This record gives sequence, C-alpha cells and structure tokens, in this order.
Amino acid sequence: QGMDVVSANLNLYLASSGSCTPKYFSVFGVPAAASGTVWGNAPALTGTFVSQIASGGYNATCGAKYVSVDVVSLLGSADSVSGTIGFGVKATNETEILSKKRFNSSNAYSNKPYLTVTYNMPPGAASTPSLTGASASAGVLSVGSAKPELVSQAVDPDGNSVKLTFKTYADASSLTPTGTLCFVTVASGSQGSCRPTNSLVDQQTYFVRAISD
Repeated sequence: QGMDVVSANLNLYLASSGSCTPKYFSVFGVPAAASGTVWGNAPALTGTFVSQIASGGYNATCGAKYVSVDVVSLLGSADSVSGTIGFGVKATNETEILSKKRFNSSNAYSNKPYLTVTYNMPPGAASTPSLTGASASAGVLSVGSAKPELVSQAVDPDGNSVKLTFKTYADASSLTPTGTLCFVTVASGSQGSCRPTNSLVDQQTYFVRAISD
C-alpha cells in the first residue's frame, strides 16, 4: 500500500498445449479465489486483460516450460480480497482446439505459478523551501536577487535519488500550482538547491512549495 508498482510478471508453468505452434492466451484481473471457488462459480473473465503467445508441453520439440506474462497493467483493475488479487486465464480463441493449454495450479507438486513484483516507495514530503541570503519580516522572506537560490530536501525510503521541484501557488492555502520555478535531483536526504529559470517580478509576493518525487 502506498507504493508504485514498477513491474509485475505472472509466471505460469505451461504443462501442455494443443500443438507446438504458439497460440495466444489471455490473463484477466479477477477477485482472488476462495476455498469455495469452483468452476461453476468462477468469476467472469471480462474487462481488462493482457495477452501472451506461447506453446509448450506438446512433445519433445516444445517441452513444458514457464511462461512469463507482464500483468502490471492489471494491478489497477484487479479486485483486492483480503489484501490479495487474482488472475483468470483462458485461450484468446476458445473455439480453436490448437489453442488449448494446461497450466500448473498452486496445487501442483512442483512448478507452481508465482508472481514477481518490483515496487518503488515514493519519497517523503519535501521540507519547506528556504531562500539563501533572505531576510524575514512579518513572515515574508525578501531577497535582493531576481533569481534567488531555493533550498529543500526529502528522504526516499528506498534510498533512491529525489527530484525536488519548486512550484508557485496563488496563495498559502492553494493546492493548485500556477507555475514551476526550477527543479533539481539530489541524493536521498541531501539538500537540493536551484535558481528560477526566469527572473522573478520585482516587489511581487510568491507562495512557493517544494514537491518531491
């Protein structure tokens, strides 16, 4: 939860198929199977799906093997049941006998299906921006440069680099940025600084926040 999925691959062991000619099959995101799930009440395989072409387990020429399917696009559409998701598999063309396939289930003695996921935790919120060489008065920072140095920092839980973007807003309570002053990429936890690409308007008040990503 709260993580960005970078990649996700469903690995299925193709035990047998209708021929050595590769045929497409489709994978759907569905509610996870429960103890009472049987063929008669299996979830409908409709909606978003991904397809993969493969053959295996037909004869010595095309033996049984694992087939990997990129399912990252299904993770947003697959229903979650008790913190789990499910996948449904069927032949893309169910009327063609050569498209039939048999994959090992989790009940198999070996070569069970498994899911590999690579995820990235987003960085923490950036610190309130500061201005190098600024003077404060009544809660307002003033600088003598049209392109002052903006400074902030943020920590990434995975230790990845952090991009700090300094954006302007209409007022202190606004959540919609009106523009971008500059950005910089730094190591996690390190201070990052940059100067506006364009000169600031003299005597104008700016509301600035640093956004980390």
